[in-house]
Amino acid sequence: MLTINCPGCGNTMNLSSTEGTFVCKSCSHSIPVTELDLPQLGSRSKSVYYPEKAADNINTSDIRPASGSHSDKKTHSEIPQIIPSRISEEEAVSAYKKWAKNGLFSPGYFYKKNKSTGPELKYVPAMLYTFTGHGSIEMTGNKIDETVNSKERRITTDYYGIRRLIDIECDNYVRFSDENIPGSYIMNMLNDYSFDDMKDADDPSGTGRTCDSMTTGTPDMNSPDSDSYRLPDDVIEFILNETEKELEESVTGYSSTYTEEINTGYSINSKTPILVPVWMKTHDKASSANNFYMNGQTGTIYGRPVISRLKTALMITLLCVILSLIGSFAVYSISSAETDYNIVINDVEPVISDTADILSEYDEISIRDYANSQKEETGFQYIILTVDSSSYEDKEYELQKIYGRLKDSISAPGIVLFLMGTDGDSLECALQGYKEAKDRLPREICDSIEAELEQTADIGAPSQTMTALFDTLELVNNGTYVPTEPEKKSSNIVQLIILVILISAALSVILVAFLVLSKNRASTRKTDSGNIQFTVRVREQKDIYIRSSETVYKLK
Repeated sequence: MLTINCPGCGNTMNLSSTEGTFVCKSCSHSIPVTELDLPQLGSRSKSVYYPEKAADNINTSDIRPASGSHSDKKTHSEIPQIIPSRISEEEAVSAYKKWAKNGLFSPGYFYKKNKSTGPELKYVPAMLYTFTGHGSIEMTGNKIDETVNSKERRITTDYYGIRRLIDIECDNYVRFSDENIPGSYIMNMLNDYSFDDMKDADDPSGTGRTCDSMTTGTPDMNSPDSDSYRLPDDVIEFILNETEKELEESVTGYSSTYTEEINTGYSINSKTPILVPVWMKTHDKASSANNFYMNGQTGTIYGRPVISRLKTALMITLLCVILSLIGSFAVYSISSAETDYNIVINDVEPVISDTADILSEYDEISIRDYANSQKEETGFQYIILTVDSSSYEDKEYELQKIYGRLKDSISAPGIVLFLMGTDGDSLECALQGYKEAKDRLPREICDSIEAELEQTADIGAPSQTMTALFDTLELVNNGTYVPTEPEKKSSNIVQLIILVILISAALSVILVAFLVLSKNRASTRKTDSGNIQFTVRVREQKDIYIRSSETVYKLK
């Protein structure tokens, strides 16, 4: 809060807000607040004092003394306290086996050595602190009020002296030592402990063993100020920063503020040596990250088990094979589904089955004429089919299935099967010859004709494709057809099986990674200041009116 020195004796002058003056207790010299020439109080020439505003002053405080420096000369306990474990041995062993996946991915040496023994309960030494951050802030603030009427616009700025004293009280902060096993890094990862049921550490397990035989290190019980357990620098910095933050946030309701002085500090109220329960299992050939540590109260686990690369690779391979077989069987089952083409065999007339419903009656008549003309020349039976391409996966394989169903009912010396499938806005064509027709229409000629027809096929005019088909077959019969080498395409079924294998491999890797890595360690790193919880207490609050400044603008 604003203070000034007496011009007469040099001592500090106190503000008498009700009288609007600063008064020196030593020499009784006084200065009206309107005479002060200080920039944080606005212009002196425009300053006024309203005694009625002093009636709203806030001046509250408790009996605790203010402090702003570091002090740790408080109470210390020399009797170590133990935090009992809430996790039984059976629960710890079960958690360990689950953590290690029962050796599913562990190297042989690791599993053989550790399958018969579980984790052991140990007590890790630590220091339990309670401490308080102290802070004080002196400020000058102002509140601006504006009034307007028909004659003038008046801006009044009220200036206040502000003082705050606060404490932030922190209980149950645990400081672990890096000299123990596990060190502070791992212990902070194991999350929080409860201190409600602590007791003297004379028999931590209830089995007659002393705490010395069950601890992973020995805290210096007679020296709580040991460097191993001292309050870390980042915790001290956290206390001071939070104190300053709370000081600044405690001042509200002002248009603007000016900080005169701010002080922060802390004091350690108590230190208690404690023993914290941890179920642990360490492994000789593994790194420290592969050890098992479990919070004896909450069951939080830190560490990851040793993973065998060979076992992991074999598991991925096995899963990939299984998923690939399942996927391939599904693809084969879909591709083997029967399509009803409603084929009625007639050795006299060619067979036309328009399952896709893309041929008009005139188209069917024209196709039948073309086929009869070819049949008179070759003696072969011609079967023309249309179908939705989504009902099969491989067109050549589809024709093979159709021939297998019809061959016993056709007496012609040769059979020519042509399948035209609709695929969105395009047409797919498949041609095969059977019996004697196979010699005239070998695979290379069929592939060439299929490619030529698909390049010019128009789903809006399927009859043109049929005309082109029979014109080409006429050239084949005359021996004048010169096949072209079409672009080789892999079977749709083969493509799907390859895709299934790739997807299976990816899923296998994901599944094994999930099994190996799922929740084997705490997910977030806590800093030394990350587990501090505190409560804020305002010990003193002063908002004292000093004076006002007025500016009046006449309105025309």
